[in-house]
Amino acid sequence: MIPMARVVALPLCIGLPVLGCHDAPPTITPDGIGAAQVGSTLAEVRLNLPAGSHLAEVDTRFMVDLDAVPVISGPDTLYYLGVPAGGTLTDASPIRFAITLHEQVRTSEGIGPGVTLKDAVLRCGRATLRY
Repeated sequence: MIPMARVVALPLCIGLPVLGCHDAPPTITPDGIGAAQVGSTLAEVRLNLPAGSHLAEVDTRFMVDLDAVPVISGPDTLYYLGVPAGGTLTDASPIRFAITLHEQVRTSEGIGPGVTLKDAVLRCGRATLRY
């Protein structure tokens, strides 16, 4: 079972994904999503992004007390890097959360946005809510 205390996969449908056939979507792990590992810096994430991906401008209206840096590949926002709201971001800023809304971004067990809690429990076992 993958603990989701620091990696958030919100089950929201935001439209059909448009990843190109040659692009493999990033994988959700206990420590992050794709190139974004919790605790790594913005510069480290930027350095480890696959070709064709980039960081977009900070979304300061993402959530209360949380700004987000979108990770973009082609026309898709694959995931967001969560950072404390209102601070100054530099290359040395640590990543606090990795959040995805993209339906193709999944764990190795196939869990991600759009998967029901019932299906996730069937694949991974009992769920524990942490916040």
